[in-house]
Amino acid sequence: MKRAKYWVILQLLGVFASGLVVGALAYRFYDLRQTPPEARLKKEGPAAFRSRFIQTMRERLKLDEEQVRRLDQIMDASRKRVDEVRRRADAEVRRLMAPEMEAILKDQRAAIEGILNEEQRVEYARMLEERRLEMEKRQRRREKNAGGAPAVKPPKP
Repeated sequence: MKRAKYWVILQLLGVFASGLVVGALAYRFYDLRQTPPEARLKKEGPAAFRSRFIQTMRERLKLDEEQVRRLDQIMDASRKRVDEVRRRADAEVRRLMAPEMEAILKDQRAAIEGILNEEQRVEYARMLEERRLEMEKRQRRREKNAGGAPAVKPPKP
């Protein structure tokens, strides 16, 4: 009798597991058919797009190795220019938003300090200072990694 119970339980687990596998495969198939190509490109990232682009150019235009090498260089140069434009645009947007963001943060800090007792205010000030130092440290690291391009300083507490 016990053996029959284990056999039934094993069969139920097998059915459940096969349902999971079939469901996962069906979802994957459905997702591939329903996801537009642009969204798939976003999932794959720029490196996959670039690789596919160069491969398509190579095959359709029948590029030789020298042309592929030069195409790769052109893609590198374009990527650097686009990154620089994005960096400048981001810096400009941050510069334009800075006064309003500082006002919001100042109001937020004042409201927070309004609900704290004196001991908590001292600790909160310490927390803000630690956060400011950490942000400056991260900013210096980013500037160092980005080739030293200066960025907008974060608002002070």
